Amino acid sequence: QIVKVHFKEGQEVQKGALLFEIDSRPFEAQLRQAEANLLRGQAQLENASAQERRYQDLLNKNFVSKEFYAQIRTNRDAAEATTRADQAAVENARVQLEYTRIRSPINGHTGKIMIQEGNLVKANDTNSLVVINQISPIYVNFSVPEQNLGEIRRYQTQGTLNVAVTLPDTGTSPITGMLAFIDNSVDPATGTIKLKALFENQEK
Repeated sequence: QIVKVHFKEGQEVQKGALLFEIDSRPFEAQLRQAEANLLRGQAQLENASAQERRYQDLLNKNFVSKEFYAQIRTNRDAAEATTRADQAAVENARVQLEYTRIRSPINGHTGKIMIQEGNLVKANDTNSLVVINQISPIYVNFSVPEQNLGEIRRYQTQGTLNVAVTLPDTGTSPITGMLAFIDNSVDPATGTIKLKALFENQEK
C-alpha cells in the first residue's frame, strides 16, 4: 500500500529525491528476524571457534584423535557458513526495506500521479506510479535524407557538429546543441536517417 506521496504533480525533482513510501512494516519485521538469526549464528560461531581452538591444543598434545578434531573443525566451518548466510539474509532484508522508499532515478519534472496514497501496488506491476521527464539536458530527434549522410559523416571527422533548433511562433533565436547520435540504418519507407541532438537546456 502507498502510505505517503512526497511530491506534487508538475514538481521539479532531483535524482534520488523521495517520491513514494510503501507500507514498510512487513519488511521491517523480516529485517528484525534476519538480524536475530545473525546474532544467534554469531554466538554459535563464537562457541564453535572456541571449541576448535581448545581441541586444536589438545590435538597438539595427542589428547584427542585427529578424527575427533576433524569433526570439531567441521562444526566450526558449518557455523561460519551459516553466519555468512545469515549476514546475506540481513543484507537482502535491508535491500527489500529500502525498496519501500521509491526515489527519482533522474532529474526532471513529474507528471500526473497515477497511483494515489492508499492505493495498492504489486511486484512487476505495469502501471506507472508517475512519469518523470528529463528537461535538462534534453534530446531532440530528427531525420535527414539518406543522401546527406556522407556529407554529415565527412564533417563529423573534423569535430563536433552543432545542431540549431528554432521554436516556431516564439520569435526567439535558434537554440544550439550538438549532434549526439546517428542511426546505423535507413528508414526504407521514407529514405531518411534518424539523428539525435543534445541540448543543455539550462533556461527551462
